[in-house]
Amino acid sequence: PLLSYAIRLDLPNDAAPAADIVPATVKLSIDAGGQVYWDADAVNDEQLRARLAGAGQQSTPPELHLRADKATRYERIAFVLSTAQQAGLTKIGFITEPAPGASPARP
Repeated sequence: PLLSYAIRLDLPNDAAPAADIVPATVKLSIDAGGQVYWDADAVNDEQLRARLAGAGQQSTPPELHLRADKATRYERIAFVLSTAQQAGLTKIGFITEPAPGASPARP
């Protein structure tokens, strides 16, 4: 005779949660003269507004990483930040370099 075994399993009816989507990153740099760079490309103010507006329309807006020369005027940095905010981008990080001889931060 043929024997068969059955195991009862209670499986979930809900779909598995989607994996967290890692947003893209845009690197903005501002040199001492106030020139803005999108990744490695120099952009003027109108190009910056257009690119930020396009990025703000994405389903997952990118994170902005902002690096500015220490001689950059505050007004220029404020302009870039307000333009990003107007475009709907809210995840903005400042990239800094530690002072020479500084010890690394500990968690």
